[in-house]
Amino acid sequence: MTKQPSPADVPGDLRVRAEKFLAAGGPGLKQLPPDEVLQLVHELQVHQIELEMQNEELRRAQETIIETGNRYADLYDFAPVGYVTLDPQGLIVEINLTAARLLGAPRDTLLQKPFILSVAPGDRRAFYAYLQGLQVGAPPQSSELEINPRQGPPSAISLESLAIVEAGGKIIQYRMAITDITRRRQAEDGLRRSEEKFRLLYEKAPLGYQSLDEDGIIREVNQAWLNLMGYTRQEVIGRWFGDFLPPDSFELFPERVACLKGAGEVCNLDFEMARKDGSRITVSFYWRVAVDDTGGFVQTHCMFQDITARKQAEEALRATEERLRLKLDSILSPDTAILDEDLSNILDAPAIQSLMEDFTRLTSMAMAILDLQGKVLVATGWQDICTQYHRVHPQAAENCTASDLFLAQNLRPGEYVAYKCQNHLWDVATPLFIGGKHVGNVFCGQFFYDDEVIDEQLFIDQGAKYGFDQDLYLAALHRVPRISRARVKPLMDFLTKFSVLVSKLSYSNLKLAKAISEQQRNEAEIIRQSGQLRALAARLAEAEEKERQHLARELHDQVCQSLTALSLTLTLLQTQMPRKAAAKLRGRLDGAVALVEQIAETIRDVMAELRPPMLDDYGLLSALHWYGAEFSDKTGISVEVTGQEVVPRLAAPVELALFRIVQEAMANIAKHARATAVVLTEAEDNGTVRLGITDNGVGFDQERLGQPEGRHLYGLMTMSERAAAVGGRCRIESQPGQGTRVLVEVSR
Repeated sequence: MTKQPSPADVPGDLRVRAEKFLAAGGPGLKQLPPDEVLQLVHELQVHQIELEMQNEELRRAQETIIETGNRYADLYDFAPVGYVTLDPQGLIVEINLTAARLLGAPRDTLLQKPFILSVAPGDRRAFYAYLQGLQVGAPPQSSELEINPRQGPPSAISLESLAIVEAGGKIIQYRMAITDITRRRQAEDGLRRSEEKFRLLYEKAPLGYQSLDEDGIIREVNQAWLNLMGYTRQEVIGRWFGDFLPPDSFELFPERVACLKGAGEVCNLDFEMARKDGSRITVSFYWRVAVDDTGGFVQTHCMFQDITARKQAEEALRATEERLRLKLDSILSPDTAILDEDLSNILDAPAIQSLMEDFTRLTSMAMAILDLQGKVLVATGWQDICTQYHRVHPQAAENCTASDLFLAQNLRPGEYVAYKCQNHLWDVATPLFIGGKHVGNVFCGQFFYDDEVIDEQLFIDQGAKYGFDQDLYLAALHRVPRISRARVKPLMDFLTKFSVLVSKLSYSNLKLAKAISEQQRNEAEIIRQSGQLRALAARLAEAEEKERQHLARELHDQVCQSLTALSLTLTLLQTQMPRKAAAKLRGRLDGAVALVEQIAETIRDVMAELRPPMLDDYGLLSALHWYGAEFSDKTGISVEVTGQEVVPRLAAPVELALFRIVQEAMANIAKHARATAVVLTEAEDNGTVRLGITDNGVGFDQERLGQPEGRHLYGLMTMSERAAAVGGRCRIESQPGQGTRVLVEVSR
C-alpha cells in the first residue's frame, strides 16, 4: 500500500488561481468610495486571518490523516495474516508482505500475476470453484487448500474471502485473508496417526477391555473381548455385565460393583465369566473408576486377561501338591490338628512383630495380620487417622473390615490386590495360607500415591459425618505417607513373599528326620534312573551310528552309482552328438557334467560326515587330521592336531564316540566361540586315553551352564553323555575371554 505525501508537498497554487479570477473582470477598487474601500480592506484582513486559521486546521487534519494512513499501511503490510486483493480475472492487484512471504516471492513480482499459479495443481479446480461461489453481499466464506510457494516447501493455507461489487452489482474485486495452517495440519495429521495407532492397539491388543456405566451397563468393548467371549459388538453393547457371568456369580455382581466403586482402583482381581457357547473362563481384572471434576462416577475402565489355562495349570499343580502333601503327611504323621487351631495360636507373634516393625521403619507403611473374622492379630506402624478415627468409630471401622475381608477372600496364594478402602486410603492385601488352608490375611498400606490429588473436601465431609474434630482429623490426614507407584510394586511383591514366609514359619511341625529319609530314597531313585538314562543314551548313540552307517552305504551304493552312470551318459552324448547340435548344446552339457560332479562331491562329503572311512581304516588321530583340514577349509579357523595314535587302537565304539565329541565341540566353536585357532591333542597315560579340544575364543561363564539361556548347555550335555556311554568322562574348562578347553578321558 502506497503512503500519502505530506501537506508541504501540495503545490500552493491558490493565489495564482485568485489573480487569474480578478484579471478576468472582477470589480476594481478604483470604482469604490474610500470608506467602502477601508471597510473592504478590514473585512479582507479578517477573512485572511480566518483563512489562515482554517488552513492551519486543515493542514493538521491532513497530517493526521496521512499519519493514520501510513500506520494502516504498516499494519496491513506486517499483519500476521496475509491479505490479497484480486481483480475479477483473479490477478493480484494488491498484496501485503505476509502474503508475499507465504507465496515465497517479492511483492512486486507477484502483482498482476494470477493467484492460481501459486495454488497446488491438485487444488486449482477447487480454488476456481471457491471464487465462483463467492456470493454478492454474502458474508466471508472459508476454504483450505495447498499452495506451492516459489521458494520453500509446499504449505497449507486457510482462506477467508469476500466479493466486492460496484453500484451496478458487478464484482470488481476479491479480498482474501490468508492464514498459514501448515503446523495445524501437521498437528492434525500427527493426532490422526496417534489416534489410528491407539485405535489399532485398542482393537488388536491381546487384553480384553470393557467400560461400564454406573449401573453396570456395558458401554464399550474391544475386539479381544469379543473374540474371547464369542459375541458380536451388537450383542454386547447396552447389556448388563451380570449377563456375562455364570448363574452362580451374577447375583453377587451388584455387591462386588459397589465394593469396587468404593475401592476406586483394583488390580489382580479374578472373575469367572460365561462365554456365548456356555463355557466358563477365568479372567484377571484391572479395574479403575473414572470420575468427573466433582468426584462423581463417570465410567469404569477394565482391562482383563484370560487366565483360564493358568488357573487350570495351577489347580492341577495344587491337586498334585495336595496328593503329595497327603502322602507326605501319611509318611511323616504331622500333627494335623494344628490347622484347627485359631490363627493367633499358630503364629509366632514375637518373630513376626519384629519383622513387621523393621518393614515399617523402612517404608513408613502400616502392616497387619488379620484373621478371617477381621480381628487384628499383629500390627505395626498404623497411621493416626486409622487408630484414632477410622478404627474407633463403629461405622468407619465396619467400612474398613468389610472392604478388607471382601477383597482378600477373592484371592489365591501368591496373589495380591491394591485397593482404596471405603475410608479412602490405599491398602494392599494378600491371603495367608497355612498347610493349604486360608486362615487369615496380611495387609499393609494406609497411604496415598505421590501423584494423586487428595480430595480434602471429601475427608472434611467424612469427618463431619462421623463427628471427628475437623482440625485434628485433617492434621492426621496430612501425616499419611505418600508413596510413588513405582515403589508400590516391589512392596506388593515383598508382601506376598512375607505371607509365604509366615506360612512356612507357622507350619513347621513336619518331621525333619523322616523328610531327610524320604529325600535319600528319592536321591537313590534318581541315581538309579540316571543309570538307566545313561544306558538308554548309549543305546541311542549306537542306534544313531548304525543308521548313519546304513545311510552312508545307501548313498554310496545307490546315489553315487546313479550319478556316475549319469556322468558317463552325458559324456557319451557329447562325443556322439552331431557337430552342429553339439556346438549349440556344448555349454549346457558341460554345465550338466560339472553339476553332476559337484553333486557327487557333495554326496561324498556327506558320506564322510556320516561315517568317516578314515576313522575305520587308519584310527582316531588320522581321522582328526582329516577332519581338522576339512573344518579349517570351511570356517577359516586354524586347526592343529598333535599327539600319536594309541597302540593298540581303542575299540571301534570308543573311537567313534571320541570322534563325535570332537565334531560336537568343533560345531560349538564355529557357532559361538569366535575363535581363530583350535588345538586337538590325543595322548595316553597309564592306560587312560586323553582327548583335548582347546580354542582361543571368547569363552563363557561356567556358572551359567545350568541356566535356561545357557547357549552351550545342550552341546555340552551331548558330549558328556557320549563320554559316559563308553565309560569315560568329559570335563569343560572355560572363563570369559580366555577360551575353552574340553578334556575327555577314557580308560582302556
